[in-house]
Amino acid sequence: MPSKLPLRGLRLDEEMYQKVCYIGKLNERSFNQQATFFIRQCVEKFEKEHGPIPAPVPTHEKST
Repeated sequence: MPSKLPLRGLRLDEEMYQKVCYIGKLNERSFNQQATFFIRQCVEKFEKEHGPIPAPVPTHEKST
């Protein structure tokens, strides 16, 4: 079943992509699931150190 979450782009060099895939395989996760897990861990650590991030968070806008 396809995800209903919006698609987000992530640029990684080939070596980093392969490493995340390797770890994901060991954890029975897809690349996307493993990357999401890593990001969630990072956000939780940040919030533990700095307090909750208020929602809604302004989106990053490209400077032109």
